[in-house]
Amino acid sequence: MISSNIDYSDHYSHTDTSIGSLNYLSFSNKEWEKYDNSYLFQNRLRHQDYKRIFKDSGYKIKKIIEGRALQAPKNICSEFDIENKETYIGWAYFVIELNKAS
Repeated sequence: MISSNIDYSDHYSHTDTSIGSLNYLSFSNKEWEKYDNSYLFQNRLRHQDYKRIFKDSGYKIKKIIEGRALQAPKNICSEFDIENKETYIGWAYFVIELNKAS
């Protein structure tokens, strides 16, 4: 079993109050390269991505607790699924276990 709490917020927003918690959704992957670096790597995967990765990797999701939705930026890059409400979740707690059928 694995227990994991994942923070989906833009970590720059933790120290810069002028930007929102999902600020990084405004940038394309190419644009984001100039802000993302080895000293402050930011994972921009969304909640739905983690659910898919866990399932595709042979894990069964036993429990999910989802945090509240965060305020979306005015402009969201089309590389993100803007129609999916899970794109805006601020954090989540997962309990997963290896699927015995895998």
